[in-house]
Amino acid sequence: MAADEVVPHIGIRSLAGMVRLGMTRAEVQPLLDQDRDIRVDFRGDPPVVAFVESPKHWGSFEGIDLFEAGADEVIAEIAERLGLAPEVYRPGRHSYYFPDLRMGLWRSCVSDEDGDQGFTFDSVSVHAPGYYDPTGLAFIRHQGGLPPEQRHAEPDAAPDTAI
Repeated sequence: MAADEVVPHIGIRSLAGMVRLGMTRAEVQPLLDQDRDIRVDFRGDPPVVAFVESPKHWGSFEGIDLFEAGADEVIAEIAERLGLAPEVYRPGRHSYYFPDLRMGLWRSCVSDEDGDQGFTFDSVSVHAPGYYDPTGLAFIRHQGGLPPEQRHAEPDAAPDTAI
């Protein structure tokens, strides 16, 4: 595993080490002390890492460098590799969400000019199941051009809120 890898459902590996979803504050703090660019959010009691975000200084996903190539090129490559609909993961968006991976890519503005702000992504994030409330997740899906989530839960099944 590379020292700069985004691993959906697991976490983000930086030079300091793997910041994993589910880590306690005590477990993750030494890594955050070494890599102050990584951001985390905690949920639960006791609190555990439920969200990890890394800025555009580094990062790869399945061998795709997320911050060196243009954002539109990165999205096209991810969509092709994962067999995702290109009409949904089309160029020119600020953010992209991959529900099956619980991974997002974001840029503050959009530009197709190399060297301009917005040409590359600003950050990548991964989150645990249940991190976003249903309304927030519906908004993220809508903003990303994704269809509403189709829930096929059994009538007595509890919602997916585990971290």
